[in-house]
Amino acid sequence: MSALPQNATHIAMDPFQPAYATDGLRSVASLAKMAADSPRFVHVNETAALALAWLGKQRQCFDFFFMDDGHKLDDNIIELKLVSQLLAIGGVLLLHDLWMPSVQKTISFIRTNLQDSLQLIPNGISGNIQIVVKKAPDLRKWNHYHNF
Repeated sequence: MSALPQNATHIAMDPFQPAYATDGLRSVASLAKMAADSPRFVHVNETAALALAWLGKQRQCFDFFFMDDGHKLDDNIIELKLVSQLLAIGGVLLLHDLWMPSVQKTISFIRTNLQDSLQLIPNGISGNIQIVVKKAPDLRKWNHYHNF
């Protein structure tokens, strides 16, 4: 959060904070108290799919997403679709947990079906994160599909 511009907002989507004694939210609150010019923080107590749909209805646009939600392939594909609609051109998406087959399959879907709009960036930072940059709107035909 300290890297954000003063007018920026950090939005976290996590319906499971109560299961972890709200440790994450308390950590954010203590960090915000340390920084007088702290950016705004918003916690959305929903799964990523529901929260992203809600943000989409508000016509929100984002420069950065960290995708670490449900970890089932269907969760990943839904989240990817919604994130790609909300991500600004030049915006960055980080996919987490590359060791999981569902995340690997999501990357295969991007590589095979979304190569015109999303660019996979070789990553020397971590073997567990895939960097994706939105380079253009998704202009595929309504019936586009390539097996992945």
